Amino acid sequence: PLIFMAGCVALLYFVSNRKSANMHWSWPFRIGLWFGVGLISIWGLYFAVSGLWITQISATILQNHLVLDRPYAPWLWLHLNDYFMFTGWPIIFLAGKWIWDRSRAIIRNTPLDIGAIVVLSAVVTIIMLDITGTARGEAGRVWALFTPFLLLGAASFAESDDTLSP
Repeated sequence: PLIFMAGCVALLYFVSNRKSANMHWSWPFRIGLWFGVGLISIWGLYFAVSGLWITQISATILQNHLVLDRPYAPWLWLHLNDYFMFTGWPIIFLAGKWIWDRSRAIIRNTPLDIGAIVVLSAVVTIIMLDITGTARGEAGRVWALFTPFLLLGAASFAESDDTLSP
């Protein structure tokens, strides 16, 4: 999920700031290439130490992961419900309002700051994890690392909204 989120950060940064920073259309591809070089170097070191290829690890992970048989549709809601209860519904509502406001900024073609880009990338990653069923019953453990990003979004909304201040 973190690799997907990193890709979302790069793409949202490009979409949001391409006109103001005068970025060339190839910028996301160059960033992706450098990111890939970094990943391959880490996997190369891991292979040198362990002798295991990434394909061997992936095959084992997918073989064990796909053994869990569950109906797909109910878990679309149940994973999100588990995560929202773990995070806290008030925080989710505040973060959702903040995300809604920032999403409208993208539609208006106003540049987003890097904090907004990271939080929106975390939300896109959560949605993709849910749709693909990658978490498969591990919403609390796998998605817990996204909670700080939603907390930042909720805090930003609470700070910017006059109706919430005393």
